[in-house]
Order: sequence, then structure tokens, then C-alpha cells
Amino acid sequence: MSAAPSHWQTRGVRALVLLPVSILFGALTFGRRWCYRLGLCKVSPTPIPVVVVGNISVGGTGKTPLTQALVARAVNQGIRCGIVSRGHGGQVQPTPYLINNTTTAAIVGDEPLLHHRKTGVPVVVCTDRAAAVQKLSEGDVDLAFSDDGLQHYKMQRAFELVVVDGDAGFANAMLLPSGPLREPIARLASVDIVAVQIAVARAHPHTADLLQTVPGLSAAVEADVPVGSFFLKPGKLRQIWTDELLPLAAMQDKAVTAVAGIGSPQRFFDSLRNADLKIKPVLFDDHHAYTEADFASLPSGPVIVTGKDAVKIKTLPLHSLDIYELEIDVDMSDSLKLAVSDMLTKLHEHPNSES
Repeated sequence: MSAAPSHWQTRGVRALVLLPVSILFGALTFGRRWCYRLGLCKVSPTPIPVVVVGNISVGGTGKTPLTQALVARAVNQGIRCGIVSRGHGGQVQPTPYLINNTTTAAIVGDEPLLHHRKTGVPVVVCTDRAAAVQKLSEGDVDLAFSDDGLQHYKMQRAFELVVVDGDAGFANAMLLPSGPLREPIARLASVDIVAVQIAVARAHPHTADLLQTVPGLSAAVEADVPVGSFFLKPGKLRQIWTDELLPLAAMQDKAVTAVAGIGSPQRFFDSLRNADLKIKPVLFDDHHAYTEADFASLPSGPVIVTGKDAVKIKTLPLHSLDIYELEIDVDMSDSLKLAVSDMLTKLHEHPNSES
């Protein structure tokens, strides 16, 4: 996997050299957003409300599992919902593509396919997310979740939920390419919910503690935007060929290879180590397109992969290998649960409300 550029961590010489480009990027971003807000650029109305689950920085922040958890909560409240996505890592889909049971990750990307398999709700992929929502609305769906798309202003949205990596924070808090930000930290003041992914903990931190770890969250707190936390809890291991479930403890006395091709793999590896597994980590780029050759030189013994990896690996003729997907649960803080519950209630009672 490609690590984040080192100059993103400080406001050093390289970050400052790139500052003129960042200023231009910021001006274009600001101008584009306000073109849509002022009506100079046309926002495509959506026939059903949309909840955007996005971020203001590049890199993995936990959007995919959190989106699935939000869908599960909506379904439990009796809301008929679906998911739209651009489909990174798959073929470009200029027209809406409704995922079915024969769809592969090569067509739509790993994340949309994982959404389809984990949630069971309709998932539509398109570069034009507004068109994807239109397609979704033609089915038995009342609410759409957009995995990513915070900056896709062409798509009308009812709520914006921004996900933040509590470990990485906002690094040097500079815009691309000087830093990791797609939009300034001040953008947090205009969203509806901020969800901070933290390392596995016994208790969720209070907002004051989150502010100490990620000072940039003050932009949301000062604007009275609800801020909560969540962490990804490792569950059981699912054998990808047979669907057999095993507890993590079953691998404690074995030499395990852990394979990851995701945006932020360290938490995946840490979760296995915290379960007392002896692992050999193997890294690939985010959205990596796996081949048989990737597994030819791996040590013998069990292999554990993420859900995003599993949906691609399952299509390869590797049945002789003992490969397991690590299932995960999303543990939300009470404050995040309350904010999400309030959002879903409002959308259920007033579906035409806008952010």
C-alpha cells in the first residue's frame, strides 16, 4: 500500500513549496461549492432524501462499515433504503448500474459489492450519483445513503455525515497537495453529524477528549454539530469458500498471514494482534485487483483478509487455500447513536427536508 506523503504530517518546506497549488485548489473548491449554493450550477433534485457519508480528507476513515451500520439501523426503524456509490476500483459507470448477484468487483468496485452482500439493500453505481439516486428511487426505496460524495454537489442531499480518522486527524490541516484535506476544516461547521473513528476502547471518549486528540473538531463543536465516536470491533472469521464461522481464538496457535488492500490497514492488523494472533502482514494498494500470483509466494497456513478483499478474492481459483474474512461490528458512542436516531426519525417523518 502507498503510504501518505510524509510532508502531510508537518508544515515543512515541501508543504510550503506546494502551497500555491493548494491555494488554487482551495479557490476552485470554494468557488465550485458556492456556484451550487447560489444556483449558478444546477443541483439535480432527488426524488428521495439522500444521506451523504463522506469525509474532508483523503484516505480510509471507516466510511464503508459505518455506512453499512447506518443502513442496518434504518432498516430496523422500518425505513426502506438503498446505497449509491461512484464505484472506485471498478469500471466507469456513466449510466446507473443496479448490482445483482452475478455482479463482480471488476465491474462496480469492491466497496459497492461489499455493501450489496452485507446489507441486502439495493446498491446502484454511477459516476453521476444524482442519476444513481434516481435509479434507486424507481424501486421500493424511500431513503438513499451515498458512500462518499460529500464533494459531489450536483447531488441534492438531506443530511451530511462526515467521518474522521481519530488517529490521523487532519495531519498538517492543509489542503491538497500540501496536506490531506479535500476541503478546509471549517467545512465541519456546515455538516449535520461528525463521526470520529477511534481505536478499540472500553469506553467511548467524551467530546472534550476527542477535541484534545483532534483539535480541528472544534469547528463542528462551536457550530453545535453533533460529534460522536465509533470503533470497529473484530467479530468472527468466515471461511470464504464454505461460510464456516470460527472465533478469532481458533487461530491463536497458528502462523497466520494477514492480507489487506484497503486505505488504512493498520487497524486491521492491530485488531488481529490484539486478539493474540501471530500474523505476517502483507500489504497491497487500496482497491487492489487481486490475481493468483499475489498468493503464490505466501507462507502455508491460514490467510485472513478484510471484507473488501474477500469479495474480489472469492472470484479466483484459490480453493486450495484456507482463506478467512474477518467480520466486523461497528460500536457507536451514545452521542453518535442519538444523532443518527434523530436524523433517521426526521427523515422518516419529513422525507423532503434538505440539509
